[in-house]
Amino acid sequence: MAAVGARVQRVSVTSDDFEVLSPAACAEARHLFRYADADPADLEVAYVLGRLHYRRALALPRAVAEQDREATIRLLTKCFIAGREDLPQPLLAALAEAAVHAAQDLTNAIVMWPRGALPSKPSLTIIPNVASIRTLPERLS
Repeated sequence: MAAVGARVQRVSVTSDDFEVLSPAACAEARHLFRYADADPADLEVAYVLGRLHYRRALALPRAVAEQDREATIRLLTKCFIAGREDLPQPLLAALAEAAVHAAQDLTNAIVMWPRGALPSKPSLTIIPNVASIRTLPERLS
């Protein structure tokens, strides 16, 4: 995780897009994705990978950047819901929309759960942070 985070930091400082587009960056990201898949609740891994994909989406031509943009939104939505505030400003509206959809999906899943089958302490990895959604207008300004 440190290697990917350092790459993102370097490209932020130097504006050298090769840092996030190189074959080594892709290999490091694939390795880190294994951790993200193993523990979807790990917000730090989601944040680092989300930032990497965000920088890639900015560096790539628009026609080929969509996959990185989608990965960025998917990964950073978890961080947005958790209330992380150091997210890219241009993404806040898209992250808020994705958070609302996540909340709706969670609500629908709970409603559709067989009566009496809900565990007394469900272990859900993404629980919407209502305070984050309520303060959205402040976070967007």
